[in-house]
Amino acid sequence: MCCSNCKTHFCYKCGNAYETGKPLCCPFFDNETIRQQRQEREAEELRWQRRREAQRQQDPEVLLRQERRRLNELRILDPANHAHSCPMCRQTNAKVGNNNHIFCWSCQKHYCYLCRVLVKRSSQHYGPKGCKQHSTG
Repeated sequence: MCCSNCKTHFCYKCGNAYETGKPLCCPFFDNETIRQQRQEREAEELRWQRRREAQRQQDPEVLLRQERRRLNELRILDPANHAHSCPMCRQTNAKVGNNNHIFCWSCQKHYCYLCRVLVKRSSQHYGPKGCKQHSTG
């Protein structure tokens, strides 16, 4: 048997620990049981090796794209999440309350949540001739 916490293999009949590479020699087991246990242990180790190898072979760029895609899907599925990508650096920023003026924490630029235009002066962009600075949704 194998402890799920420390991964130490031990005999469930006598309770003695044994090393994975060495044969199990317990007087309470017959040879068939010992052989079965060894095969199961080797199959388990092979599965773990394959998983580790697959993780090592994953290209970091592929992993990054998968993670971005997953986060994007989560963002789309959550209607309460009013997040947009910055028009400058594409970093995701959340809309806070009903304020349409967004400050990108990544590139330190200001932009409008409604039209996604970089804003240099709030007074020139928001107002009667421009976008509303405050709106719901």
